[in-house]
Amino acid sequence: MSIPAAEPERSDATRELAERALVWLLHELGEAAPNIVLLGGLVPALLTSGQTPPAPRHLGTTDVDVLLITHVDIAGESGLHEVEHALKSLGFSDVQDGWRWRGPVDRVPVKFEFLCDVDEHESGAFVRPQGCAELAALNVRGARYVAMDFDERELPGTSAGGDAFSVAVRVAGLGGYLLAKACALRDRALAKDYYDFAYVLIHNRVGGPEKAADLIGSGVLAQELPGLRSVMLEVRERFRKTSDDGPRRFAEESLKVDPALDASRVRADAVTAVSSFMNRLNPA
Repeated sequence: MSIPAAEPERSDATRELAERALVWLLHELGEAAPNIVLLGGLVPALLTSGQTPPAPRHLGTTDVDVLLITHVDIAGESGLHEVEHALKSLGFSDVQDGWRWRGPVDRVPVKFEFLCDVDEHESGAFVRPQGCAELAALNVRGARYVAMDFDERELPGTSAGGDAFSVAVRVAGLGGYLLAKACALRDRALAKDYYDFAYVLIHNRVGGPEKAADLIGSGVLAQELPGLRSVMLEVRERFRKTSDDGPRRFAEESLKVDPALDASRVRADAVTAVSSFMNRLNPA
């Protein structure tokens, strides 16, 4: 099936399509599903849902980021060849070095991006699991924190024949997500990285930036914080003033969701949130 060449803008509609693609993949895999965790643009809405009053709408996403936390380069242990077969069955094809796949969902292009974080390979390397002819994972430093902190959720779906079903999906936890996103800010610094980081800090279900810091500081991720000192200092500097890249990018993306927002207020909220988070995480 042919699909449009142009990439769609992030929106609620594209988010729903990306989630549908994930559900289809997991349903196609069934009991053969290997140990994978969802991270990236689908996660912020899940980490902020279920509140009263509800969190402001997230901008959405156009892709599905998946962390492979099996032994990606040990023969016979990953089961990731099943993912490759399932992607092809659903009409997805490799479009970039095996780690990025693209396919149609309601004739709209949706991407899967596969990531890993293994010390045996350099950051930015493409790691091809044993048994896979095309599927690979981009080695991204910081993604490992999601492997240390994730939750399991049930997501509903509908088959091509109209039958309803649900699939279990491992989703990045709040702490794992924030630490991984902080590393992405340091290494990649896309507008969506600034936006997603501040959005989740401000609107998470546990009660905001200070509660998020308490959660990290009291859990399994606390032992990782000393090694992240330089990362956190750099992220903090990018949100120091309302004119810095962090607050500006957060405001620009937020206004795409609600153009009526006061941009200066949104920038100030981002500065306050990151400052409160960092101070609570490391008072010294």
